[in-house]
Amino acid sequence: MLFKILLGIDLLTAIVIGGFFIVGVADGSVSSFNTQLWIGIWFAVAAIIAGGVALHRVTKTIFANLTLALLAVPTVLYVIFIGVFVFSGTSWI
Repeated sequence: MLFKILLGIDLLTAIVIGGFFIVGVADGSVSSFNTQLWIGIWFAVAAIIAGGVALHRVTKTIFANLTLALLAVPTVLYVIFIGVFVFSGTSWI
């Protein structure tokens, strides 16, 4: 169950990153200057997801969960931070 939750969070994160990439290509902010950074980001996300799935297939579920948590935990913490920022009603400026 935890594996599926972490995998779902990681896949949603990959979709969001893909959205930012597509918007960046459309508006020109993704250029030859920062292409290597985007390739690194995509490689890291793909490696985490593929590694987690591969470990789960060979019944190393604890290691699969830890691998997927590398991306899922910061994502959840960031979503909580943005939620507090948006819904707190205080001015952070």
